[in-house]
Amino acid sequence: MNALKQQVIEHWQRMIRWASKQPKNRVVDIEVMGTAIKEVWLDSGCAWCKWYEKKVVMFYDKCILCPMQKKYGKCTHINKNLWNIVHGSKTWGEWTINARLFLKQIKTI
Repeated sequence: MNALKQQVIEHWQRMIRWASKQPKNRVVDIEVMGTAIKEVWLDSGCAWCKWYEKKVVMFYDKCILCPMQKKYGKCTHINKNLWNIVHGSKTWGEWTINARLFLKQIKTI
């Protein structure tokens, strides 16, 4: 579990590092990030999402065992989980601030 958490943390650190170098007022573009660093903030880039998707074949909700969901609620719902705030960011400056807050949540798991 700690290895997976570390992968998630490093993934977000890399994305934040890249996004923080973008013009703060430039509109967020997930494809630009994906092309530049081969990483995005969707489930396809998350070590937890990939792991639990393989483990939870008998449930409709692949996130049911995810430690983020257990502590903060599902990423895609409006709740204490800040992922949705990151995803809804309009500019790279906003995205970077929100991603740093989300990373703090990840580190509490």
